Amino acid sequence: MLTHIEGLPVVGMTIYVAGVFGTIKELGRNSTDRQVVSSRDCLTGRPCASYGSILVEWNEGKLVPKDLCQMWVQEEVVN
Repeated sequence: MLTHIEGLPVVGMTIYVAGVFGTIKELGRNSTDRQVVSSRDCLTGRPCASYGSILVEWNEGKLVPKDLCQMWVQEEVVN
């Protein structure tokens, strides 16, 4: 699950997080609006940051999911 998304993740995109490269294999869709990236107001009516979910295949290394909390994820261009 990602929060504060800028742009739009796409299947096949290479990402870099916690020193490890990964590839987005699937995109989640919000159950309310069916969007990949949602920014609807939270239940309190206050605006919330853009959010969404992705399924990632890690290409190297081992990561513990709970160690990824609060980590910055960015697209990585691989030549």
